[in-house]
Amino acid sequence: MMTTAAVVDASMVYAASRLVSGVHEDPSWRFRDSYRKNDDRDLCLELLHYIALFDKLIIDNSSLNEEQGDLAQQAVSEIESVLNLDAPIEVRNVAPRGERLDYFSESRVQRKFISYFSGIISANPSLSSSISRINVPWAYHQNDHHDWDSVLNVATEFSVPASFVPFLIFVWRGVVYSAFAHNAVLKSGERVSYVAAPGRMLALQAVLSGADFKKYEWPRKAWRSLLDELPSLPEEGYSFSFLESLSELDVSPLSSIIESMNVADALRFVCDWRNCSKGISLRENFGDIVFSVSSTTLLGSVNIQIARNLSIGGDFNQTLIARPLSA
Repeated sequence: MMTTAAVVDASMVYAASRLVSGVHEDPSWRFRDSYRKNDDRDLCLELLHYIALFDKLIIDNSSLNEEQGDLAQQAVSEIESVLNLDAPIEVRNVAPRGERLDYFSESRVQRKFISYFSGIISANPSLSSSISRINVPWAYHQNDHHDWDSVLNVATEFSVPASFVPFLIFVWRGVVYSAFAHNAVLKSGERVSYVAAPGRMLALQAVLSGADFKKYEWPRKAWRSLLDELPSLPEEGYSFSFLESLSELDVSPLSSIIESMNVADALRFVCDWRNCSKGISLRENFGDIVFSVSSTTLLGSVNIQIARNLSIGGDFNQTLIARPLSA
């Protein structure tokens, strides 16, 4: 059986780790103002769905600096300590720099991408205003991010205001992860998807051309069609999976079950379910259907109304569920 893997934004795993460790309740936690508990609950819910749907998740630690160490592996270990078993999450240095020839290819495309970005905001001034309202996570505002210098230098060359650098890094990392997934398919034949967190999905949708995004519409619809095969409420309940005005996670029956659980119980529930016969069968079906058009896809949840009107302000990582997980 061919496995189905996903490159996921590390933010989802970090969020689950923070909820498990309970740092939000610590008044002395120095990042208390940078990571809100509700945001982390939303990201964790997304991660739980991908644990149920994919055979393996891959997260990248290449954007961490030396002082940060191996935070990605530490976050996975936090989750595994709760489960008391190995989580289906693998840490890789997806986009290492310096020693690989890929670095030169990446640098060239990065330059072209920033030039492209400069062109679209020059041609559409209102887009510049809308993009400025998209919430970019705290980490991408730090000048020790490993893409900071290269993005800032190229942005300066193309007269892109420095205020857009965090957004550009945020979008660029999504492009790099998509490229990694595409290359994995070409080299190994493995079915690999890049699964973007909701905020990054919105940022990508704001910048990429319609042609680039259109190819991913079918896999997203296929993913929605399988939601009712996830653990669900009693048969006499309701199924809202047909409602495309809301995100997949808003209408997922799995969300209805686990949103009232604490994070540790939700992790155990999903990991137990994925190993039962129905869970295994769903992952097989999911892989066959979602990857029937292409071996690599881009998935993620975007609030539909916000995607239609990028000028709406606020924190876009909070839009996924009405009643999030309790910690």
